[in-house]
Amino acid sequence: MHSCPYRCDSIIEGDRSALQNSLMNLGINASHAMIDGGELIFSTENIYLDKIFEPFFTTKENGKGSGIGLSSVYGIIQNHHGALTVYSEKGDGTVFHIYLPNLEVDAEPSFFK
Repeated sequence: MHSCPYRCDSIIEGDRSALQNSLMNLGINASHAMIDGGELIFSTENIYLDKIFEPFFTTKENGKGSGIGLSSVYGIIQNHHGALTVYSEKGDGTVFHIYLPNLEVDAEPSFFK
């Protein structure tokens, strides 16, 4: 797994734990889909799949997933007034984009110090 080393000056307001959980769920789903290995990249910087964010929808075989991971991610992003899109092409891969509103602040938050 890689994360892009770009510095992002945007600041968002949100539940840190819930957002970390969302990224973890996306990573877990990605690792399950990469049966033959591959490279998982998280970066900051469009076929829409109808049911992908519905609770209990899964393409995995029985016992391999509950079908609530992506719906949980979707709900958390929605609760943060954001948007989540997905682009997927069979044999090429899947890309999730998470859009969160930028928080306008005058001072740098303490967790950056």
